[in-house]
Amino acid sequence: MKYYLATDCGGTKIASVIFDETLKIHAKTEFLGGANAKTLSADVLNANIRGALEEVKAQLGGKKIEKMYGFFMHNEELFAKHGADILGCDDVTEIPEGSLGVLCGGIYPDGALLLCGTGGDVFIIKNEEVADIIGGYGAILGEKGSGFAIGKAAINAAIAYHEGRGDYTVLYDVLKEKYPAESFRQSVYGIYRAPETVRAVAGFAIDVEKAVEKGDCAALDILNTASHDLADMVITAYKKNGLSNDFPLTFSGSVIKHDISRKEPLMFTTVCSILEKHGITNINTPLVQPVYGGILYYAYTQGMPVTRDNIKEYFSDIE
Repeated sequence: MKYYLATDCGGTKIASVIFDETLKIHAKTEFLGGANAKTLSADVLNANIRGALEEVKAQLGGKKIEKMYGFFMHNEELFAKHGADILGCDDVTEIPEGSLGVLCGGIYPDGALLLCGTGGDVFIIKNEEVADIIGGYGAILGEKGSGFAIGKAAINAAIAYHEGRGDYTVLYDVLKEKYPAESFRQSVYGIYRAPETVRAVAGFAIDVEKAVEKGDCAALDILNTASHDLADMVITAYKKNGLSNDFPLTFSGSVIKHDISRKEPLMFTTVCSILEKHGITNINTPLVQPVYGGILYYAYTQGMPVTRDNIKEYFSDIE
């Protein structure tokens, strides 16, 4: 039996799954630490990758990894280097993030992916290739609709209230509780002192959702703005690439997938409503987490069918 590793890297975590040639899952790991070279120092990036692979090694039980598949945030060389050292495997196949998401939505090889996690962007996949990307330039240059954008807006809403420029929001209390200090300003500065600042900011996204449930107006405005920004990126991508309205769309990313899982989704409902008004109705909810995209890519290259029905069958015991 041959064993493989599927990995999905993000701005805040590195998820991996050990699987075999029959697609059977043997172990799953999740390392809390990102792999974004744009926002992390070389030392932190290397430490996170090694940490993730060490967690995989602890689950192997003597098994040998033949090859690694997944989205490595363009760190294939580092994964090959540390993989050789830790797992005895330096064979790495990078799969574009958009392709992973489209695979997990069961619409590969032609489909659109709206991603909303720490970052936010839209991918257009055609004939197994990335045809276009809208957004995704990183936290500093703008991640509209993303977990980072939501978190940043939450912090700014808290600051506005503190300075008398805005109405009260429970996000003010959340910030002080998360980063206790002698003064509010020092609480804000505590975010900069976090080991991974982008991750710390994006972490407020879940607090915004909770604040909405409490009837917080500022939080609701933040999620509405994010939802419109996400929908606007999709509409732009369809128009720019001359796509028909029935071109399939799916979703990925921790923020939007968590929202979809709610009994009454907030962002997902708004995004879909806006898209439907523009005629975009071929909307497919994701079937599995992005990390399983590496397994589906392996299956696809082995000639196994990768459709929505087959994916449900492959992973019926895990999702």
